[in-house]
Amino acid sequence: MSRKHAVEQYERLIQSAPRWYLDVNDFLDVYEYYEDEGRLADADVCLRYALQLHPDDELLLVKKAYALRSSGKVAEATALIDRLNPELLEVRFFKAEEALASFRVEEANKIFRDMLVESGGGDSPVSPDMMDWGLHVDVAECYVAEGFWDEALYILRNIPDDAPDAKQVHLMRAECYYNQRDFDAAVAEVNAAIDVDSYAVEAWSMLAELQYENQHFTEAQEACEYALAINADDEKSLRINYFAHACLNHRDEALAVARHYVECWPNEYYLPMNAGELCLQMDNTDEAMSFLGRANVNCHPEHPDHDRILTDVARVQAKQGHYEQSFQTVKRLYRRDYQYEQVCLQMAAIAAENGNMDFACQRLEEIASKVVPGNNELIANIFALLHEYPILYTKCPTLAVALQRLNTSTTL
Repeated sequence: MSRKHAVEQYERLIQSAPRWYLDVNDFLDVYEYYEDEGRLADADVCLRYALQLHPDDELLLVKKAYALRSSGKVAEATALIDRLNPELLEVRFFKAEEALASFRVEEANKIFRDMLVESGGGDSPVSPDMMDWGLHVDVAECYVAEGFWDEALYILRNIPDDAPDAKQVHLMRAECYYNQRDFDAAVAEVNAAIDVDSYAVEAWSMLAELQYENQHFTEAQEACEYALAINADDEKSLRINYFAHACLNHRDEALAVARHYVECWPNEYYLPMNAGELCLQMDNTDEAMSFLGRANVNCHPEHPDHDRILTDVARVQAKQGHYEQSFQTVKRLYRRDYQYEQVCLQMAAIAAENGNMDFACQRLEEIASKVVPGNNELIANIFALLHEYPILYTKCPTLAVALQRLNTSTTL
């Protein structure tokens, strides 16, 4: 039964039949289809149905072990694998992956090597046209996922270009070469993947990524256009396209991409954060707040970028003339380690940046009493701000006296 037919039959049965049956291979086809499509909840339900009908099937139990590991239940997954037939290929592969992730590299290498020899690789006398190149690809993919580029390339170079999964082989080679900083070889492999399948969005987006990382922004943008002509909503291609346009100073084009991006990917924060900063540079404060508001909602409060977003919001509010709102936003930056002098100093810098020296001076005068010997970081930051905006020194008499007193005590 084909995978498509298996999926159709499975979905028809679970919707209409009170008692029904599907064999293990069909369940596996359905499960892998859902995984490939990113329908993880459906895959989980499918696996539970499968194990109800085939509770002792070891291939299904291996799938369960992978599901447990993906959900963070590593110990349970390992315990389940240890109960299964140790000679089963899927069990050995799981153990090799676990060994590699645990930096037991020699152990993983031996398991993989033995598997490949048995399948027709290594020292096996099996002719190349009889080899299980799919297993070679799976093993190489495991090495790539863990960042073992040399080991992955050793396997990938031995896979002929006309083997099944040729596109995937070329793309994995490209990733390995790029991480070894061999840009030309990486681009050549991506182009080979495009020759295999000119409609492969992942190949065009990888080409765009390679060009962008090497600061070839025009070429990156052109590769994105090809990818987006195939799939206008591809996340990676939209993201690179935005940053390529921004680096080329194509601000209007970059913002057009950003607007489309947030419609397609409403739960992301990084690109909206950058788009908000671009709008701020363009004095487009209303749209800046729109992008930054979305970024703030989507970014976890404990992530370092959350403070960057709040700083951007405070700068937008100040540029709009809402200095008290901006001050309240800056206070949120120090909610976990509250130091009022740092709040005032940062707000003073934001106000001075926008030309409101009076508001900046109010904040600096509030912390003049903290200018004492030993408070070196604060003093250094104040001097840096005064160096950038010398007028603040003459407009802040209390701070000026404190700094003069500090200079006298240091001289003595």
